[in-house]
Amino acid sequence: MATALNRTDIFSVNYTRIHFLEDLSKVTDVDGVDRLFVPTTMRGSSAGLASKDLSHAAGALFELQTGAKYVDEGKSIAKMRVPIGGSGEEVDIILTNGTFVEVQLGQLTSAEAKKKISRNKIAGAKRSYLSFLRKHKLSQHG
Repeated sequence: MATALNRTDIFSVNYTRIHFLEDLSKVTDVDGVDRLFVPTTMRGSSAGLASKDLSHAAGALFELQTGAKYVDEGKSIAKMRVPIGGSGEEVDIILTNGTFVEVQLGQLTSAEAKKKISRNKIAGAKRSYLSFLRKHKLSQHG
């Protein structure tokens, strides 16, 4: 987190370190929030706020902001950055009601291709997640 706070390229007059800490406080207890801070593509997660690559840091920041917005809207987040099998892909946010959320920052080059990839990622993640729940005899909502 210190690396993220020391960045000068993701903060501005409109989004300060105080805003960042406020957003983080809204999701701090969510399983997987720590994956937003990884410096490289390790532990089955995309690079995050500690990455040297600005686009990775900006993407992780947008995931954090999106999670905080869901909390502000009264929605409950079960997990963030959930790995999908061993594919290196992940679902950005899973709400406790079972909704899978993919967050996208930036321009989509091919909307249809991105939709297809996202649908496949989400379907695979949902299968993995439901399999995990069955294996551990957990309900989808708890």
